[in-house]
Amino acid sequence: MKTALALLIGLLIGAACRSFDLPAPAPNRLIGALLICSVTIGYIAVDWALERQSATPDAQVADGPDSTGQR
Repeated sequence: MKTALALLIGLLIGAACRSFDLPAPAPNRLIGALLICSVTIGYIAVDWALERQSATPDAQVADGPDSTGQR
């Protein structure tokens, strides 16, 4: 869903820039393109790490009282 929404927003921004004769908001040099790729990869990596972290339960946290009846 995120990918489809991102593509739709990108297409809308591109269409608006073309319609109003604005310069495209895209880098015209290789370093700018690499910067955009780096930001995207960083976002995806952190999103993946946060999802993975929330999926694994923390071993330090108990769900209820232990065998002695204490928390």
